[in-house]
This record gives sequence, C-alpha cells and structure tokens, in this order.
Amino acid sequence: YEPYYGPNWRQQRQRRLIQDQARCQECGKTDVESLAEHGASLEVHHQTPFREFVEGKHADFEDANSLSNLITLCKTCHLSVEAQRG
Repeated sequence: YEPYYGPNWRQQRQRRLIQDQARCQECGKTDVESLAEHGASLEVHHQTPFREFVEGKHADFEDANSLSNLITLCKTCHLSVEAQRG
C-alpha cells in the first residue's frame, strides 16, 4: 500500500532519488544494499509530514512534494526518523 501523495509524487520521488544519488542520506546505503538488507528499495521521506499540507479535502501537493521537503532514506533510517518524530 502506498498512500496517495498527489499527481506529482512519482516524478518528485524519482527526482529526489536522482539528486541523492540513490543513497540513504543518513547511513549512505545504496539501493542495492537496501534491497539486500531489507528486501526493500530506498524510500523517499517527507521531512515535514504530508498531512501538514492538507486542509479539509485540499492538499498542497506542490509544497508537500517539493524537493527541499523530500529526502532519500533506507527502511531502517526511515523508521528511526519516524520514531524520533513521535
């Protein structure tokens, strides 16, 4: 299951992966290493949660999915960042 992050999500996700050279920005794992260790590709994380860009039935996809709000993380680092967020 992948939540719907708007019509520009897939393109922005791919751009973030390219800009981050397909490496976790916390530990440096590559996509190949992430697949081997976690059985999952690298993930792209919203630094400011997507839900904070939603008002009623409207979401500001452009701001939520801006490259400056996205970061590439492996599954372990993503879980750690989410846990720190609370």
